[in-house]
Amino acid sequence: MRQSRMLACVIQETIGKKLKEKDEEIQRIGKLNWVLQEKVKSLSAENQVWRELAQTNETTANYLRNNLEQVMAHVKEGHRHAAVAEDDAQSSCGSNNNNVAEDGNDTAATTTIGGGQSGGGLVRMCKNCGVKESIVLLLPCRHLCLCNMCGSTVRKCPVCDSGIDASVHVNLS
Repeated sequence: MRQSRMLACVIQETIGKKLKEKDEEIQRIGKLNWVLQEKVKSLSAENQVWRELAQTNETTANYLRNNLEQVMAHVKEGHRHAAVAEDDAQSSCGSNNNNVAEDGNDTAATTTIGGGQSGGGLVRMCKNCGVKESIVLLLPCRHLCLCNMCGSTVRKCPVCDSGIDASVHVNLS
């Protein structure tokens, strides 16, 4: 009888220790679960921020792509009419300031390369410095009127004097 009581007591102590260990393990797993749930919430919020940023960038890219396609179409149209070169691209705000004098002598306007209409292209010179080729498209006015160097320093369009929100470097080759 005494031996069976001792055996029952030892079994009870062993089971008590095991239950206590399992309770501690449950608490530890519960804390880990809570930490993981907080991490999931954080990653979900971060995912939403990145998704919104990606949508904004996609919208901006589509806007710029459309504007670039319009400019390229305008440039191709200009190449078809190589004999008649416009001084400035049409502005999206409706302004089309022509800075060319009545006699057509404007050193910063358009220069024909390759001997006129025999396959040569038109080069628009920078409206700011008048030295380099215009390769910077200004937004929102869509004037293609600045060289790479001036495009990084000028804050107002030299053609229509509107503020520059963004600029795109155009490769016309």
